[in-house]
Amino acid sequence: MKTFLLLTVLLFSNLCFTQETQRIQYSTYIGGNSEDYSINIQLAANDDIIATLQATAGCVTTPGVHQTFFSGFSDVLLQKRDKNGTLIWSTYYGGNLEDIPGKVTLLKSGKIALAGQTSSIANIAFNGHQTSYGGGTYDGFLAIFNEDGTLEWATYFGGSGEDAVYGVNEDTEGNIYISGYTSSSTKISTVGSYQLLYGGGTDGFLSKFSKEGQLVWSTYVGGVGLDAFYTMEIDKSDNLWLGGLAYSSSGLVTNNAYDGSYAGRGDGLLMSFDKDGKKVYATYYGGSDKDEIYVLKIDKNDNIWFGGPTKSATDIVTAGAINELHKGDIDVFLVKFNKNKIREWATYLGGNKWDTFFGIDIDNDGNAILNMMTQSVNFSPIKNAMQETFGGGPWDAVYSKISGNGNLIWSTFHGGDGNDRGVDVKVNSEGTLIFLLQQEVRIYILMTPMINY
Repeated sequence: MKTFLLLTVLLFSNLCFTQETQRIQYSTYIGGNSEDYSINIQLAANDDIIATLQATAGCVTTPGVHQTFFSGFSDVLLQKRDKNGTLIWSTYYGGNLEDIPGKVTLLKSGKIALAGQTSSIANIAFNGHQTSYGGGTYDGFLAIFNEDGTLEWATYFGGSGEDAVYGVNEDTEGNIYISGYTSSSTKISTVGSYQLLYGGGTDGFLSKFSKEGQLVWSTYVGGVGLDAFYTMEIDKSDNLWLGGLAYSSSGLVTNNAYDGSYAGRGDGLLMSFDKDGKKVYATYYGGSDKDEIYVLKIDKNDNIWFGGPTKSATDIVTAGAINELHKGDIDVFLVKFNKNKIREWATYLGGNKWDTFFGIDIDNDGNAILNMMTQSVNFSPIKNAMQETFGGGPWDAVYSKISGNGNLIWSTFHGGDGNDRGVDVKVNSEGTLIFLLQQEVRIYILMTPMINY
């Protein structure tokens, strides 16, 4: 099935989401000739848009960038567009095998940090910490691009197992951190780190690089089960916050954890480390079935928002939540902790089928904007909607706005009779909502300036 990426611009009201206050302002296709998969978007200080996707042949590139040609199987495509969606530059990054972006972030210098995983043994590393492929099925990678789309440095990160980088962030001093998961028993940790030895199964990892690309420290984080980090944020004190999945029942959480007991079948894992690699806080989050943390956001008041998919019908939500009941196979959950790690509220969102969640941002008023995807015709709640009913096909996107107090402001389907999957969302300095939407016929960036935002 041919799959494309679309960048689309919608117009939302600050209080409601109706046909009178909403319109698609801008959308653009950003893929190639075959199957392309969207990953995420980030915004520069001037609201330029950085988009990354796993791409095949036929994507548009521009002169003077790092790589104008497709190398084979799948490459990363990295694009920079202005706030109106006009393409500034576009480059491939990758070798002759599979190259998959995990996360992109904008550095304070204006440079771009791109992380992911690769099975390519060439065209990846350049002036970096690890110049050779570590072996196994995949290695992680970290690449730093200049503002003009040229490559400054890049490194493999991995050993003889499978390694993937899903998170990348920068601290106030310009150091760069990556996180993800690994099944490699070597080439991951450094002497003196929090956890020197591989725990088994898969472990999460957290690593610190200097701005020049030298490894400062790196640690495993995990036990004998399958443990992984899927998302990472950094707070104003340079503490690294990580969200993911834990199957290990011991050795992970701190004494002050919100939930110190593993509930079984995989729990969400929320952890923080300081910039020197010392564990500050860790807690499980989950019920009796599988729960995973895919999204994590630290707002301007250091509140911690996190969520993802859950199969658990208990121990997830608070009384009076938007949805108090688990409605189907897999629901979305969203939780807000305050800066003292006290849970303020938590809710389900979803219907009777598979619902999941990859995109969150926080607006200037402390509201959460969500970009989700659903197979549930009865997804709830839908309120003040642009599109009140499921469009058909395997998936529809669902966009929602939830206040800091946990109240639903609006929620809408977005999709037709094809495969429409919400992937990411960002709020720019003008209040425009920018959604990344993947369809069978397009991958779009959707931009939506908000009235009276």
